[in-house]
Amino acid sequence: MTKVTLVCQYEPCSREFQRDSWDVKRGRTRFCGYQCYHKSTIGHPSYMPDPTEERICKACGEVFLVGGRGKPPKSQKLCSDRCQKTSRYRHGARANTLILTDAAYLAGFVDGEGSIMLTPRRDKVALKFSVSNTNKAILDWIAIVTGVGAVQQHRKASDTNKTCFQYQANSEAAESIIEQLLPYLIVKKEQAKLALETQERLRNPTLNADRTWQQEYIAQMKTMNQRGPR
Repeated sequence: MTKVTLVCQYEPCSREFQRDSWDVKRGRTRFCGYQCYHKSTIGHPSYMPDPTEERICKACGEVFLVGGRGKPPKSQKLCSDRCQKTSRYRHGARANTLILTDAAYLAGFVDGEGSIMLTPRRDKVALKFSVSNTNKAILDWIAIVTGVGAVQQHRKASDTNKTCFQYQANSEAAESIIEQLLPYLIVKKEQAKLALETQERLRNPTLNADRTWQQEYIAQMKTMNQRGPR
């Protein structure tokens, strides 16, 4: 490794010394040794942290302090690990951009054979999009053109029934599909609007931490999907 000749920044010393090129890249170029470094700090004020500032937690609304020694950094928006867990929003894969004919065809298929649901997952609302059919080829096509989700086989109810398959996507993957199908949906348009509104609200830490509206939305979607007379 090559050596570089430098001059000590501590003026009473000012002698030449050598450092490896690796140390130079890491910025170790000012002093010839620890003694000169410590002598250079005499008479200088010690490090003073930035003053603390008040923040309002975006999840629970409580006031907490950031900055300063032993406090959270000023970039922190939530007051505790608990609030971070309750308001956590997990980003996921998003669907490919569909051409208009594929989006319109898939929307018609979803109106007849699909489901848009809001389900509880660890006491939080979760979006689920699925399409069921006995023809696996059409579900494989959906998975290919969207680029998200997966096809699974369902257990047959009896030997006289055909094998049924289901395509399923969740959360942001489901949202990115529904956004593109919304202009063409008829039967499930209201369910799609509620699903998209749910995902948008979950991105807000305050609303994400609030379970009350989430349970209400789950019940509302269940009513929309109810079969038979209401």
